[in-house]
Parts: sequence; structure tokens; C-alpha cells
Amino acid sequence: MNRQAIVAEHTRPEHRQQDWILGMNDVVEMTGVSRATLYVWMTQGIFPQASKIGLRRIGWRASQIDRWMEQRFGPGEAPATRLAAPADASVPAFAAAAPGRRRSANGKRNCI
Repeated sequence: MNRQAIVAEHTRPEHRQQDWILGMNDVVEMTGVSRATLYVWMTQGIFPQASKIGLRRIGWRASQIDRWMEQRFGPGEAPATRLAAPADASVPAFAAAAPGRRRSANGKRNCI
């Protein structure tokens, strides 16, 4: 079973009574936020503090993450639906015109 299936299974409403412990990768996948951002948000008090569950492992109760997501996005609304750009949104001109990486004469990449 892949990670997405496991996270989806553990976060179904009927499983919330069991209050699963979610690891960093699970929370990153559920929220769509990077690890670095989660650590910054925990420091700033924006995101729930993780509990240490091992020497090099942290985790959150699924109910903590559910509660945070409901406060942040509203009940029953997934972060992807709130954060995603509208389907008809066009790419801004500055982004479309921005040069990518180019290769120099010796074949190495140069950022411009």
C-alpha cells in the first residue's frame, strides 16, 4: 500500500475516533506544505507542536491536524481546493518571460 493510500485511510472520518499518530511525511502530504515551512510555523505558533515519538522521529495526532485544517480552511474544505489557482488563471507575463537555466559552452549549467 503506498503512502497516499495509508494517509487517506487514516484520515477517513470513521478512523478519527482512533486518533492516529501522523509522521512528518504524512503531515507534509496532507497539508501540501514543506517540512521547512512546518518547522517555521511551529516556531511561530501557527501550526500545532509535534510530539517526540522516538529518538529521531516526531508526530502529530490526526485530530490536531484535522482541527488546524478546519480552523485554517473551514470545515470539510481541503487545502488543495483553497490554495490552487483557478483553472482559467493565466501565467503572469514576468513568469512566462523569465529565462530558465542555460548551459554554457563547457556544458555546465548557469542560472540566469
